Amino acid sequence: MVVGLFRVADARSAAPLLLINESHSLPRGLYRRTSGAAFSPGAVVAVIPPASAGPRLLALGYPPGQRLLKRIAAAPGAEVCARETGLVAVDGLVLDIPPLQDASRVWTGCRRLGPDQWLVLGETARSFDSRSFGPVSTAALEGPYRLVRSW
Repeated sequence: MVVGLFRVADARSAAPLLLINESHSLPRGLYRRTSGAAFSPGAVVAVIPPASAGPRLLALGYPPGQRLLKRIAAAPGAEVCARETGLVAVDGLVLDIPPLQDASRVWTGCRRLGPDQWLVLGETARSFDSRSFGPVSTAALEGPYRLVRSW
């Protein structure tokens, strides 16, 4: 469940060049940061979680400061809606992701993302993502990354 167990630095960026994902949010494997790519829906990014997520991450066994690999589901300006089950709609389209197993931490209702807000999601019912901690800022995103080897 650790992202970034193995981390290779790049002098041009503070973001790690390589990350290992052992979490349940995205396929397990080795991810490499891509150069020159912009953030956009569908891209995989490393997320520096908000401070408010710290206690929950510690309870899940993540070390402090741990990055989370997630997929961008919505960009600034999109209307996002969440239901109690964790199902999410972006601009009126329901996303094809399973509902969260633990729906007690889900925000509900609809909101339009601000000019510096991104919705990031995992792909499983066990993911800890924007359904739990809300949108994140551009400063909290690193990458994008692509899967280079899975296991």
